[in-house]
Amino acid sequence: MSMTLQIHKLTQYLRGWGHYYLIANTYQLTVDLDHWIRRRIKMCYWRQWRKPRTKVR
Repeated sequence: MSMTLQIHKLTQYLRGWGHYYLIANTYQLTVDLDHWIRRRIKMCYWRQWRKPRTKVR
């Protein structure tokens, strides 16, 4: 699965989750979730760079 497709699917999921909990007081939870997601996306990019094919590109 390509990284663009993964990010698109994640965006759809998070938008739905965000709209569902929009009325709740969960600001800090969403900030923490945002930090976690950014770390996971960075990790996925770093994993790709370990493969020899992507290093050549």
